[in-house]
Amino acid sequence: MVAFELKTNMASGVAIELKGYLEKGINVLFGPSGSGKTFFLRHLIGLEKGVRLQDGDPIVTPLYKSRSLGYMPQGGGILPGLTIIENIYLGRSKDLKPNAALKEQMESLGLKFYGDERSNKLSGGEKLRLALIRAMVDEPEFLILDEPFSGLDPYYGQICRELLTELSDLDKRYVLFTTHELDDAKMPGANLLLINHGEIRKMESATEIRDHFFNPKP
Repeated sequence: MVAFELKTNMASGVAIELKGYLEKGINVLFGPSGSGKTFFLRHLIGLEKGVRLQDGDPIVTPLYKSRSLGYMPQGGGILPGLTIIENIYLGRSKDLKPNAALKEQMESLGLKFYGDERSNKLSGGEKLRLALIRAMVDEPEFLILDEPFSGLDPYYGQICRELLTELSDLDKRYVLFTTHELDDAKMPGANLLLINHGEIRKMESATEIRDHFFNPKP
């Protein structure tokens, strides 16, 4: 379990103090547009300063320098001028030769192996799936995904969700993704978090999240 604490101000000037924890396995962060989901992820990763992390003992920040981390920004962040394989291994010193496991993963997400082709030939949905593969390729301890299923058709959206929940070492890593979809609250064993009005709250079910917005308590 990783505890987090962030005290800072959003660009709008709103002061926020975010506290909570991530569990090993799936963590799902809900929130309306503008609630600070991406803002929080950037601080958590260490792209912005100010977050404190603790896993028993304090974690050295920024997180991306002290722990293995895979990150998928909103929209995927695929670079059209690079080949598919160059995008997957972006910033890595590895030999750009995919192994059998990577080929199998690509095919499971509907990306036939044509790694030497330019990624500008891919559709929007294919680029999102490629970005997910890139974030996962090193089997990181922390896998942080900003709206990874937004823009995917229902079929591949479900395939990608299943891919995350079926990771063989899920009990040893932290997966955190943001979403607007209440159905994502039904992922087995997920730690559900809601960010709104400058705070993060743990939620118990999709019903509780829905009621928070449509039937708020006085």
